[in-house]
Amino acid sequence: MSPTNFPPPPLRTSNWPKTLGIITIIFGVLGICKAPMALVGLATNSALLKQMGMDGAVLEKFRGPVIMQGVTEAVVAVLLLVTGIMLLKRRRAARPLALAYGVVRILCVLGFLPGAYRMQQEIMTLTVNSQHVKFGRITNPKADPAEVPAADGAAAESGEIKAARERSEQRVRETTARIEGVTGSVMQSTAVAGVVGGGLFGLALPVFLLIWFMRRPVRTEVQGWA
Repeated sequence: MSPTNFPPPPLRTSNWPKTLGIITIIFGVLGICKAPMALVGLATNSALLKQMGMDGAVLEKFRGPVIMQGVTEAVVAVLLLVTGIMLLKRRRAARPLALAYGVVRILCVLGFLPGAYRMQQEIMTLTVNSQHVKFGRITNPKADPAEVPAADGAAAESGEIKAARERSEQRVRETTARIEGVTGSVMQSTAVAGVVGGGLFGLALPVFLLIWFMRRPVRTEVQGWA
């Protein structure tokens, strides 16, 4: 038997299209569910604020932006879902779809970050103000009994009672100011960390897809698909 009669060796196919296709389909389905999940989250935050004695209706002004963000991200997620299906089928259209998703998704994340930060700030401010009100009610700035002499109706003692009360109120104001400063800094840092962390998480997949599909070996392999 001549060497020319031997069958050609089987072609080796890479596994990354299947793996990446499954991942993108999962994220696409989750993204499509983003709009109803965002509304549920907004309603939950409003209910929690009301339970804490705060005005949950303040968050209602964010309902419109939240709906718009959810619908936009759901539409973009459909693009990601189609990309995953094309990857599983090893279709050449998967690459331009993935690149388009990467660009649009990055623009959406960067565009919605300011609104997310403002909503976080609003929630944090309401929480801090509520805690300050509760603190003021608990302390109930009155004169400490140890500093108030026994009142017998004399004018001099009445002046001492008033002075003691003013000293006690001043201490409460100073303590409240310190608590406001510390709490405000913590809340500010928490809001910034939450928004930055959410932004990085939202940018991870689109940035990866852009880098991956711009690689020359990947471009060459995709060109050979149907």
